[in-house]
Amino acid sequence: MSKLVKGLVLRSTGSWYDVEVNGKLGKARLKGKLKLVDKKLSNPIAVGDYLMLEADESQEGNWTVAEVLPRKNYIIRKSTHKSHHNHILASNLDLLVAVATLVSPATSMGFIDRALVTAEAYSIPALIVINKIDLWEAKDENEFKNNWAKTYQSAAYDILLTSTTESLGLKEFQAALENKITLLCGHSGTGKSSLLNALNPNLDLEVGEISEYSDKGTHTT
Repeated sequence: MSKLVKGLVLRSTGSWYDVEVNGKLGKARLKGKLKLVDKKLSNPIAVGDYLMLEADESQEGNWTVAEVLPRKNYIIRKSTHKSHHNHILASNLDLLVAVATLVSPATSMGFIDRALVTAEAYSIPALIVINKIDLWEAKDENEFKNNWAKTYQSAAYDILLTSTTESLGLKEFQAALENKITLLCGHSGTGKSSLLNALNPNLDLEVGEISEYSDKGTHTT
């Protein structure tokens, strides 16, 4: 048996996982026996997991997963494909970022409340990012000051205001993510992909349009 090395899961692509090992990118796949460790999970490995990996002798840069290391935390939801199963969204998180917009589309405070409660339940620090502030009118600024700021800042949550089109708040957003494993959540159309593309254009994430009829976005990333 070859020497085992530690790797971090960056992306799940079905039966293969993109992993970072000693600063280099590679691909890893599961041993069959690991797939049945927890029969109530639809995904035995999640983004953010640390793995012990064995080199795949058949192809350089490929790995076989020997062990999933214990998770310090994770965020889980009911599987959308298998009843009575759970799906881990991400693990070993240092930060949860709830991305919201007051216009185009409008995000309900209830969505933010649920995201913050989830973060608290799993002991994960949370940040609220309100994007597309370049679209604000006077009524939207008043809505932010009188409702959002009063509600969440009084509860000791940080709020960051951003705009990708005007390059507002992006340096602060990047600093908040530095050296952290972060989960971004938010309704379609709030600009999650645009924010990440602004920080790293090489990601080239697909960006969707806002429907003029419903004022909502479409799922793209």
